[in-house]
Amino acid sequence: MIPSCRATPPPRILTRMTWFRKTPGWRDAECLAAALVTGAVALAAAVARLPACCAPRCLLKTWTGVPCLTCGGMRALNALLAGHVAAAFRLQPLLTALAIAAMAWVGYAVAGAWFGFYRLRVRTTRCEKRLLVAVAVVLVLANWVHLIADGR
Repeated sequence: MIPSCRATPPPRILTRMTWFRKTPGWRDAECLAAALVTGAVALAAAVARLPACCAPRCLLKTWTGVPCLTCGGMRALNALLAGHVAAAFRLQPLLTALAIAAMAWVGYAVAGAWFGFYRLRVRTTRCEKRLLVAVAVVLVLANWVHLIADGR
């Protein structure tokens, strides 16, 4: 347990979700982020479609023989765009899950902007933020162990 969180009651994760409508003069951060994510996915998709001779090489793997945290990401994105979800998860589980979540989030942001849906906000405490960071670090390390064990 995190020492600074002992005095507080156990965190109630996802109990502080609020739905609200956009007010006049409110900046639409979801639409801006959706545009950025869409652009990044389009750029990655274009790079993933390059022939093998022109595709970027992983410098960490070239120099040390150890795969980087994103090794296999381009092949996974290529498999995902071709509709081979299971193959994408085998190649790079974490980035595939993030790509699918990003596509779902872009759909939510566009639908919210287009149709005026309520927006979802989740407020987290400091302890919950620390827990989320710890979970993210564990997922990244588990993904890296998977890549090393798989012999990438």
